[in-house]
Amino acid sequence: MPTVSGEKSSIYITKDGGHNFIELIISENDIYDYYNLPTIESGKICIKVSQGSDGDYNQDDYKTYFSSDNGESWSE
Repeated sequence: MPTVSGEKSSIYITKDGGHNFIELIISENDIYDYYNLPTIESGKICIKVSQGSDGDYNQDDYKTYFSSDNGESWSE
């Protein structure tokens, strides 16, 4: 969920049907710090990580990460 200012977000994952959640850290990059909602593309979980409303590096730039193992590992 984004913070009040919309400048950064966090995303959480559950592996036990919603009883417990852990924060999902895909990238430690300070520029790309806004996690968009996950989608499914070509049978893989896809998360676009952008700069959020405060982004000023390569305007509207984002990185896309994919997981083919239900969120265990992520690749660009």
